[in-house]
Amino acid sequence: MLSRLARGLRVPNVGRPQAGANRKMSGEPIKGHDPRKAGPAGTGYKPYEGVNKGFKQDMPPPGGFPTVRTKRYVGETLSVHPLLILGGVAAMMTYGLYAVGQTNIKRRGWKKEKLQCRYNIVPYMVAEEDVEYLKRQEILDAREAEIMKDVPGWVVNQSCYHSKRWTEPLYNDRRMAP
Repeated sequence: MLSRLARGLRVPNVGRPQAGANRKMSGEPIKGHDPRKAGPAGTGYKPYEGVNKGFKQDMPPPGGFPTVRTKRYVGETLSVHPLLILGGVAAMMTYGLYAVGQTNIKRRGWKKEKLQCRYNIVPYMVAEEDVEYLKRQEILDAREAEIMKDVPGWVVNQSCYHSKRWTEPLYNDRRMAP
């Protein structure tokens, strides 16, 4: 192929054997030279040949290897009957759910006891808050009377809603007392 290209380009002495050359450029191997028997990079040195001398190749045991089991043996090797396993799992689940139910009953009782204690304390808490409210209201009334003393017709602690129904004061009104 190279010689065809060279002929087409008309370059002299390309692809033709030169004087003194002992091989052809056509790709034919050199007589008496087998590249498959050469060492690395075409050298005659083969470092891997001396390593295996005196060693025996690993071979299968006499009579061959045993056959590989590919069949599935599901259930054939169990020593316990499957229904016994199912019964054991069902018994454990039943006991577990029973224990959860008993714990829920106890927790419900503890919660009820806690709420009952809170219900019993509520009247005392309300009484304390009422006493505190009356103290604050007295202070606020005195302050209001001091501020509005020059206004004619002003009534201290009169509701601005004109209703006989008592309403709890706003949160901010409770905190106004010094």
